[in-house]
Amino acid sequence: MIPEYLQERLVSFPPHALIGSIIRSSDGSFWYCCGSWTVNGVKDALPCILSYIPVDESMELAEQKSLELNGQKYLKVFGQSISSYRITYLPMVQDLVEKENLGKVSFLSTKYVQEIKDPHSFTPAYLDKIPKDGEALRNLCKLIEVGIDDIGITGSSLMFGQPVKRHELDFGIYGREKSRRAYEVLEKARISGVITNASDYHHLPFHYEGVVFDPQFGEMDGEVNPIDGARIEIIREISDLNVIIDRRKFFLQ
Repeated sequence: MIPEYLQERLVSFPPHALIGSIIRSSDGSFWYCCGSWTVNGVKDALPCILSYIPVDESMELAEQKSLELNGQKYLKVFGQSISSYRITYLPMVQDLVEKENLGKVSFLSTKYVQEIKDPHSFTPAYLDKIPKDGEALRNLCKLIEVGIDDIGITGSSLMFGQPVKRHELDFGIYGREKSRRAYEVLEKARISGVITNASDYHHLPFHYEGVVFDPQFGEMDGEVNPIDGARIEIIREISDLNVIIDRRKFFLQ
């Protein structure tokens, strides 16, 4: 049962629900929040990607990543193929989400949100407890010309609620112009060798000062996502598509 005061705070897009926020739903699942926007007339819901679900005895766990939190084991579904994600895992939470699906993004109804973990407020604790990452992140902020208050630490570290060293440091950069500028600086740093690629499959993860960083870019509080309120029609779905993205057009105008 969600307290009345919390229901009122969650309705109509809570301002602290940013891209990179971790959301815990009423069934115990965890979701990666994609910001505060909806499409196709969806109301009182947040765009999210299902990330971890509680494991029960009936689940097959062979060769699937899992982690334990407060004595409960969770299965990582975020990295599953989209077909497995949709066929196997989304049906487990179908009563919590709206019918609209965009790739792996579903719209989680705010009435089923029990907790929103904020990347901004988690950052100081992480920097204090993981000093090597903290020093590298502070230096990175100087490089990309953003303040430490402009970023937030997300990913499984935020999910734990306690600073935990993982194989990479997921962080968000907030503010459209700051994100645009940071992305441009990172691309120049990649070309010059100041940062180096950390993945054969994804463009954004990179090595810097001995730490693997995986950045996200999003709006700050008060900024509206350009596609908020849009009408989107999926004509057909395709696979095995290679896309070249012009970095100058990475961010919508």
